[in-house]
Amino acid sequence: MAEKQERMKFLDRCMATQIHYQNDGIKKNDYEQAKQIRRAKAAARNAHERKFIPSGHMFLPPRIFPHDPVPEGLPVPEGPEPYARVASLEIENKVYDPEHDNFVVKPGYVSEDGLIDDQSVVWDYENNKVICKFRGGEPIVWDFWKPKDTADVLGPEHWCYQYIRRLYWQLVDKQEPGLFRGS
Repeated sequence: MAEKQERMKFLDRCMATQIHYQNDGIKKNDYEQAKQIRRAKAAARNAHERKFIPSGHMFLPPRIFPHDPVPEGLPVPEGPEPYARVASLEIENKVYDPEHDNFVVKPGYVSEDGLIDDQSVVWDYENNKVICKFRGGEPIVWDFWKPKDTADVLGPEHWCYQYIRRLYWQLVDKQEPGLFRGS
């Protein structure tokens, strides 16, 4: 019964979204407007971030993943919260590390709530480890993979690839429980 109710809520949200976009499209005579607005915002954000990358460098972000593979069928852990908070910081609070082609928190930065600082996410490039912690908190160590260039990609057998894929589908399923289960 609970799953049926969740599916009905999902259907209600789908219909409300469709009605919203149809009405918006009718008013402005453009059904693609919402998509174009999102693309324009993303392009502006990327152009703004590119200003912080030195000429001749390319930002290819590292991908974090837990050290031990999780057996198929079991949920994978979401990334550490300090990492997510640092990743979502405005670009003005970060500096580009040209040696490793990565953004790091500006030295001396402390968040308004005092939980995040310039030592909340520390990259150990020699061992491919990232240490995440809140100020004064216990460190959490995860592995990471960083591409060398745009041709450097992971194969489906790599635990990092599997983790990212499983985490994505897990988060989608979390929003709409049972959506991917057979009828």
